[in-house]
Amino acid sequence: MTSAIALLPEKKKVSLPKIYTLEEYLDREEKGLHKHTYYKGKIKLMPGGTGNHGTITMSAGYAIYLAIDNANKNFTPLSSDMKIYIPSIDRTFYPDLFIVSDEIKYWNEAQTLAINPLLIVEVASKSTRQFDRTEKFEFYQLLPSFREYVLIEQNKPHVESWFKNENGIWEKQVVKDLSQTIHLKSIDEHIPLSRIYKNIKFK
Repeated sequence: MTSAIALLPEKKKVSLPKIYTLEEYLDREEKGLHKHTYYKGKIKLMPGGTGNHGTITMSAGYAIYLAIDNANKNFTPLSSDMKIYIPSIDRTFYPDLFIVSDEIKYWNEAQTLAINPLLIVEVASKSTRQFDRTEKFEFYQLLPSFREYVLIEQNKPHVESWFKNENGIWEKQVVKDLSQTIHLKSIDEHIPLSRIYKNIKFK
């Protein structure tokens, strides 16, 4: 008499996410069609933006560039194609816009990782607003050069700015009226909200 042997179900193999070196990540970004963020060896695909997001980013960048150019100030604006790297936590971000004082300082020889932002601008959405206002802001504060953070809502006139004063305290201002300006203290320029939200139709 043969005894039946119960077969146990095979254990499913759990595939762990691939861990990349920073150099491997940068090589993928250079050759790839999409943007990713990097955090301690792990990469994450960035979501695409809305029409409002793209228009506001361009308008805000142009308004800030025009202000510093007309005033002949030595600041350099950079678009969302440039990554910021935070060495202390081994993490990258693609800000919507950022400004450096004088020249850009890089982490790597390829000059793809900036480490000295003075002013960072992010255009918020429903899915990113909470992270932008909390954790991301805290991560940016790990960079010694960072002095001002601007968060722009894309579906209503609402611009928030945090500026680090001489005592190391972050001062906050909020502007909601299209007839008003936001004072960017790090570059000492007033930017009209009407320029930031030019051609935007609010729902």
